[in-house]
Amino acid sequence: MLVRPESTMGGTTKKDYLLPHFAFVDADNLRRTFFDKLSDLEVPERFHHRFIFSKLLEVRSHDRVYVYSAISEGSDLPDWLKTIRSQKGIVLKLGTLTQKGQQRKQEGVDVKLAIDATRFAFSRTMRTCTLYGADGDFIPLVEAVSESGCIVEVASFNNPEKGRVAPSLQAGADNYIRLNGPWLDFTQHGNGASISNAMSLYHQFLRTPIHKKEKIHGEAVEIKNLGSSFYAQVGGDSPSNVVSCSDYDDLLIWLKLNFEAV
Repeated sequence: MLVRPESTMGGTTKKDYLLPHFAFVDADNLRRTFFDKLSDLEVPERFHHRFIFSKLLEVRSHDRVYVYSAISEGSDLPDWLKTIRSQKGIVLKLGTLTQKGQQRKQEGVDVKLAIDATRFAFSRTMRTCTLYGADGDFIPLVEAVSESGCIVEVASFNNPEKGRVAPSLQAGADNYIRLNGPWLDFTQHGNGASISNAMSLYHQFLRTPIHKKEKIHGEAVEIKNLGSSFYAQVGGDSPSNVVSCSDYDDLLIWLKLNFEAV
């Protein structure tokens, strides 16, 4: 059965946390998993250009975002980092990308992130922080920042119910945010497809012949064509579960991002 994933997109408020609220982003790791997740959710690669990585950092409210990346010495800043650098409230910090044999290795990125996060935590410069793209190397950092009295969030595409890293990060943090399809949907250029609820057309939808059957995360979903729009029903047999979109591909992408199989 396809269901909507639990939403973790709500912004923080003064009622929820004591400000200021800083975020620390392992940008290269997060960006790589960002596009990997699109592929995992079966979004064709030809549509990946629609998704703007920097918009991921706008979903939740932060007073300041520190972004860490690395580039080769003497090289120009790539466009995606230029976009991030231009955003209000973001501080970009760069390490060095070195070539060792066939592998490229970042130097100074993790260390800079860890030093900044612990320094701000123990100096009481921040009272809440979110670590984006955290992996197993950040478990000691999460524990140290938490011991300072700072509220710690971890935001990651990893499923805390699988593997070993995510559960350990979840255990050490005050809040674990699983980045999922709805987060990715928010990052589409123009904030995604124009999806409408078609509750009033429920009975007409039931009588309309099937235009095409599509597999959404392994489950067959019937797509129907009514006039100039395409319609689908997901999440149960209810008028409130009928949605429409004027573009066929947009509808499929929205379904893939906003529903998951259970």
